[in-house]
Parts: sequence; C-alpha cells; structure tokens
Amino acid sequence: MTNRLSLAWTALLHGKTAVRVVPTWQQGRAQSLPVDYKTLAADGYKRNELVYACISKRAQAYTEPRLKVKVGDKDAGDNHPLVQLLENPYPKISTAHLLKSRSIMLDIGGTAYWEKIRDRGGRVAQLAPIRPDRMSIIPGSDGIAGYEYTVGSYKAYFEPDDILQFNYYDPVSDFYGMPPLQICAAAADSDNQRTDFTRAFFMNAAVPYGLLKTKQALDRAETTRIKRQWKEEYGGVDNWHNIAVLNADADYQRLGLTQSEMSFPDLTNLAETRICMAFAVPPVLIGAMVGMEHSTYSNYEEAGRQFIQGTMVPMFHEFVDTFNADMADEFQAELEVDVSELKLLQEDRTAVFERATKAYIGGLVTLNEGREEMGFEEVPDGDEFKKPAPSPFTDMLGTERENRGETEEEEPVKSKAFTKSEADTARQLERIARAHELAFMKASRGLFDDELKELLSLLPKGRRKVDWLNLFMVSVDNALNGSRPKWITVFQPLIAAVLAEQGVALEAQFGISFDIRNPAVADFIQQYTYKFAEKIGDTTAKGVKDLIARAEAEGWAIPELQKQLSELYSGWDEWRTELIARSETIRASNSGARESYRLAGVQRLKWWTHEDDQRCDWCASMHGKIIGITESFWNQGDVMPHPTDPDKSPMKFDYETVNHPPLHGGCRCFVLAVM
Repeated sequence: MTNRLSLAWTALLHGKTAVRVVPTWQQGRAQSLPVDYKTLAADGYKRNELVYACISKRAQAYTEPRLKVKVGDKDAGDNHPLVQLLENPYPKISTAHLLKSRSIMLDIGGTAYWEKIRDRGGRVAQLAPIRPDRMSIIPGSDGIAGYEYTVGSYKAYFEPDDILQFNYYDPVSDFYGMPPLQICAAAADSDNQRTDFTRAFFMNAAVPYGLLKTKQALDRAETTRIKRQWKEEYGGVDNWHNIAVLNADADYQRLGLTQSEMSFPDLTNLAETRICMAFAVPPVLIGAMVGMEHSTYSNYEEAGRQFIQGTMVPMFHEFVDTFNADMADEFQAELEVDVSELKLLQEDRTAVFERATKAYIGGLVTLNEGREEMGFEEVPDGDEFKKPAPSPFTDMLGTERENRGETEEEEPVKSKAFTKSEADTARQLERIARAHELAFMKASRGLFDDELKELLSLLPKGRRKVDWLNLFMVSVDNALNGSRPKWITVFQPLIAAVLAEQGVALEAQFGISFDIRNPAVADFIQQYTYKFAEKIGDTTAKGVKDLIARAEAEGWAIPELQKQLSELYSGWDEWRTELIARSETIRASNSGARESYRLAGVQRLKWWTHEDDQRCDWCASMHGKIIGITESFWNQGDVMPHPTDPDKSPMKFDYETVNHPPLHGGCRCFVLAVM
C-alpha cells in the first residue's frame, strides 16, 4: 500500500495521472446511479411528510440569496452572457426552478445534472436539468469519458464538457454522491409503517381485532355471518362510535392495542429526530412534533438562523464552487452568492437603529456613519460628530448675541422667534425627511403600477361599448379596496424609518426620545399609516371613478378606456408620486415629532419655516406661531385669507385639520417644541 501511494505521488509531481480511477475492464462501460432513485423518491419524498418537508425546506432556501456575476472584482453588467443565462436558463424554466430541482435531486439521489446546451458558436446558451436516474457515467482512463442518457429504448451520449455534474461526497464512490435520504431511509420506512398501522386501525375497527367468544358451538356458516355482521356494524371510521350489544352467552376479549397504546411517542420522536438530523434541518422549522413540543417564537427564529448559517450557507458556497470550476472558463466570469440580504441573517432593524442612535448621541460616530449603519444614504453636513445638546443657558446666550447683532460663522437666524439651535434642529429634520423621499417615491410608483395592472386585467376582451360599467365599477371598488392594505404594508416600515432617524435629532435638541419599540409609538405609527393609506386610496378611487363616469358619458369603447386608465396612472407616476414623496415625508416627520413632544410632556408647539426666497407667503405668515399641544393651527373647514393680498384666493383646509406642517403640497415647514 505504501509503495502504491508513493508511486501515485511521484506520478502526480511529474504531471502524469497518479492512479486509475476505475479498473481497466470497467473503462468505457456505463455505470448507473448506485442508489434506487425511484424507490427513494416514491417511499421517501412522495410519501413521508417529514422527508418531503426537509427536502423542500432545503430546496426553497436556494431561491433566497442573490446570485451575482463577477468579472474580476467588478459586477458584470446586465448584458453579460452569464447574467442573461441565469435570468432565462431554459424555456419555461426559471432560475428558481433550476436551483430547486437540483437540490431535490441531490437530496434524493446524491447526484444532479445540468445539460449545457450550446449555440452554433459553441457557447453555452441554455441550462436544462436532467434526472439522475436516467444518466449513467462512462468511466475513462483518467476520469469521466462521457455520459449516457437512457429513456426506454432511447439513448443519447454527452461529452464531459456538455454536462455540469453536482455531487454530495461519497467516500466509496468515484463518480457519484451519497444522498442524505439514503442515510435516513430506515427511519423513514419505520415512520411510514407506523402511519400504515394507524391507517389500518381506522379502516378495520375502532380497536384492533379481538376475540368474540360464545358458550355454544358455532358452525362455519354461523361464524362467517357473525363476523360479517360485526364488521358491518362496528368496523371502519364511520362506525367506530357505535355501541356493541352482545347476547348473554357471548363475550368480547381485546387482543390488540388501543389507540393511545399504539401512539409510540418515543419511537415517533426518534424517527423524526434522525430524519431531521440527516438533512440538518431543525425540527421546529418544519413543524415536526419533536420540535414543536418546546417551540417558542424566539427559538424558532434562532433555529432559522442556525439552519441558514450552519446548513445552507456552506451548501451555497459549495454550489458556487462547483459551478465556477466548470463554467468560469466558458464565460470568463465567476458566480458569487450574496447572503447579506437574507432576512434571518440580518440583525433586527430596531436593534440596528438603537445601536446607531446611541453611538451617534454618544459621540462615537458621525451622523453619516450612523445612517450608513441603518442603511440610509448620506446627508449634507453629516460628517460631523454630534455636538452636546444645548442647555437653556446656551439658548439665552444665543438670543442675547442675536439682540446685539453678533453672528457666528454659520448663516445667522433672521427671526428672533427661534434660537440658532432650534433652527439647526428644524433643518436637520428636513434633511432627514428629504433623504427618505426617493424610497417613498419608488414605493408609491410600484404600488400604482400594480394597481394599474390589476384594473386593466378586469377589462373584458373585445371592442364592445361600455355598457357593462356598473359591473366593472364594482370590480374596481374591490380591487382598489384590496390595494389599501398593500399601501399599509409597504409604507409602515418606511414611515417608521423616518421617525426612528428623526428621534436622534429630537434627542440631541430637546432630550426627547422617540423609541419606535414603545407600544404607544408603535400604535401611533400603525394608526398614522392606516390614515395615510386611506387618504391615498380615496384620492385614487375618485380619480378612477371620475374617469369611468366620463367613459360612460362619452360612450368609450374598451380600448379607449384602457388607454385613458394607462394615461391617468402614467400621469400619477410623474407628478403624484413626487408629491407623495415630498409631502408625506414632511407630514410623517412632523406628525411623529408632535407625538414625541406630547409623550414627553411638552405643552406648546411652534411653527418653523425657512427664511429664504423659496418660502411662500402662506408659510411665512405661519413662522413662529405658537399653539398649545392639544390645539390645532387650523381646523378642517377653516379658511385662511391670503397673507399679503386680500384680493387673492384664500386657502381652504378641506384636506384635514392642520395640527402640524405641511400646510400645502411641497411645504418645507416643521413644528418644534417650546421648552
């Protein structure tokens, strides 16, 4: 043995084949899959619930991380051939399907194949999955010489370069892998047999077969009659509860087990544990009894993280390594798997916000460093460390300097209604709101696009006149009402992010904490988002219904209504999404600020606006206005005369009561606490 290993090592050093993988007499002869793939699939994956759940859980996990194509250290563009191949690997087969089928075939058979279908130029143009039980490997003198594909009497042959093969490791196989289902097959069989036993119990009798004894001798005909009658009256699921009545000379003796006696909890738990252990899936994740007995929400989450980190991440990397070893030279690029966005691996957002906030307030990081940790974009003037919160003495000193006409290096505050620190806080709140506008705009644009697609799908086909509008109006109502919960789901975390970030600025200025984990704050965010979605939905419904009413009045055909609906939503994509982004970030920020002031016991509020050439006369007239915390700046239905020209049209507040800015669309004002 030592001499053979020495010869093999010497041959490897001199660039020669070290050892023959298979004996000479086996070379050129097709070797089929060494496991009974069909039996494992039929009795395991397609019959045993636990096996199916484990295999499906692992397969689904492959669709969650993002696959990236790299050329050197740079991301490949969308037009790179490998990117396009992964986006559309084969007709009517998605990348998710390709990855899931590979995982399932590996778990059942230990080996999986993708055929590399080439174009006329010899480039890989498609990837197609191939069942491993139909493929046989043809060994050569130094490895795999080819593949043989067999379906019935049909045979096809593939060159090694045209097949991408994936294997689990098998220590005694040169070409094939060892599936985890083979390891736990005995446990799965045992579990199946217990299931069969239970099924037979319910199919045959309320309790297992017993002995019916009589004092008198019975002939064969009488015995057959009694057995048939007993089974008809008391056998099967439908009759298990019927009461048996015996003659005085008859007695029933139970021979089998009752249902409770045959539950075998220890054996069931043992089988479940072994199956889950073979697949490295925590039992609680798939609802196995052995896992649910001690499950809680916290250990469910921890089990999920353990499954992704301990089981799937190594398998992700193994898949990528195998893929690149075979395909990197084909495309001059490599595949990478990005697990950073997997939800279970991401730290809780609230914990991230809290840590970043404390680090900023403690002076350990700059504002932009804290924002980066939260996943937000940088803001101007954000590369400085937090300054100590001003004291009342500092505010008084600042006011005295303003009264004496003294200025600092920064732009002075023109109005004496505000200290410089208050104005700085207002500007900081505006920068925070502006930084979230793009997310608000993208979210509203995506929701509008979804609404339009659904409305267009409700239009009947053909060119009939619009005489069915009453029915269509009902469908539109249902569709738009169903869209409102989607707005809540999408915007609630966006609004919470604005409020969490502005809490940093409020604590820096006033020492007021706005913790989004506070039940009162969480309830406020939920109620605010619901109200926001209702108003957006009402405006959308009015616009669509007005258009349908116009279609009815003018007798539009279906194509015309389709065109007008598309143009309506297209216009909203251009201006309404921007208005939502601009106004609702300001509204959410001010609404959250007012609520935080109220929770902190603040008694009075003050309106602040920019003192520049861009502010309007309406906002200028509100600058410095003070109200009580329970009061409103304007009530719904109030009319505000034009501040500088009484001949101009007034502003009517028919949208809502004005408890805080914005005063109008595009408003840049903020509300501050009077300390």
